[in-house]
Amino acid sequence: MPVHIHSSAGAGDYFSVAGASVLNLEPVLRDPRYSATTFVLIHAGHPFEQAAMFMAAMKNVWLDSSATGSFLLSATEFKDVLRRWFEIFPDKVTYGSDAFPIDDQVGAEQLYWFGVHNARTATAAALAEMIAAREMTEKQAMAIARGYLHDNAAALYK
Repeated sequence: MPVHIHSSAGAGDYFSVAGASVLNLEPVLRDPRYSATTFVLIHAGHPFEQAAMFMAAMKNVWLDSSATGSFLLSATEFKDVLRRWFEIFPDKVTYGSDAFPIDDQVGAEQLYWFGVHNARTATAAALAEMIAAREMTEKQAMAIARGYLHDNAAALYK
């Protein structure tokens, strides 16, 4: 069973942003004792998404985008993050929403809808840019989209 690690700076002034760096996990992720353990970096290391992407180079490390595309980043910012992930490790990224009630006006269902909408919008924009730049075909883009939104998680969690 994959081990989930919360890998994001939290909200509030009591969190250490430097202490939340995904790079702090590298000694554990590279430890030979855990080479057969699959790790999933929940929230994909936000705000250290680029460093998290390089951690996914390890065979046992995956990224889950929950919260990153739901409410931590705008669709435009998330598009840029997804594009980098899709360029390097498209098969190691899974969609996640991380929905919860924010207050009396915004419940979990609204945040879940926003997360799904934001992820689909950012995914479509990132892949459209890559197709326009002739970095991939439409068929390859559809496979990456299916992977990110479903197939990668299905493979990871069997």
